[in-house]
Amino acid sequence: MGALKDGGVNFIALWAYPSKPGQAQLEMIPENGAALVKAAKKAGLAVGKKQTAFFVNGEDGPGVVAESLAKLAAAKINVGAVQAVCAGAGR
Repeated sequence: MGALKDGGVNFIALWAYPSKPGQAQLEMIPENGAALVKAAKKAGLAVGKKQTAFFVNGEDGPGVVAESLAKLAAAKINVGAVQAVCAGAGR
């Protein structure tokens, strides 16, 4: 992560989890994809294939995630995974 920071990469979202013993997989949503690729290559890090992601930002409340997913389902968009986070107190 230090090499990506040094490369000026800013993330909108990041998930990291173990993938194999002694290894981790990181799912990253950078503000600038080209900057991420450039910094990762410079650091000798492997970058997987580009994927599509939705970033939804708004006010929290009961059912907000369900409402967003219902809209995607109505548009026939299949969702493979969901991460939902709330900072609370208007943040």
